[in-house]
Amino acid sequence: MSDYKGLVFPLYRDIIERAVEQDKDVFVKFSRRQIDEGEELYLYESGENGRRKIVAKAIVTGSQHLKPSEVKENYSDRVFQTEEELEDYIRGRGNKEMLVIELEDLQYLDHPVEAPGNLTVAGLYLDDERYEKLKNSL
Repeated sequence: MSDYKGLVFPLYRDIIERAVEQDKDVFVKFSRRQIDEGEELYLYESGENGRRKIVAKAIVTGSQHLKPSEVKENYSDRVFQTEEELEDYIRGRGNKEMLVIELEDLQYLDHPVEAPGNLTVAGLYLDDERYEKLKNSL
């Protein structure tokens, strides 16, 4: 069990929209980060047309690290990205393991909120202080 309440990951607006609208429930990313069942995943809208704020959240039901081929074999219809987006993302890293996060209750927040710390492409762990700051702004 980790010492964190959850994670914030940046993601393009169109991928977040598709995931919410199509009830996708598996988020994948090349990452060494860890997240445990019961923790929360927050999605930060990034990119050119992104609001640069946290816009959605979900509850983690499980996580593991898998090779891209295993992700495609087991989760292809459940991942946030389209097949083409996933292939683009994987390109040249087929032997590297991906963080696979299974989710439930993916939904938009009532209003977008600022990240409670310095967010990078690697994501941001939510320790007690950051988690409380985020919860107070919801």
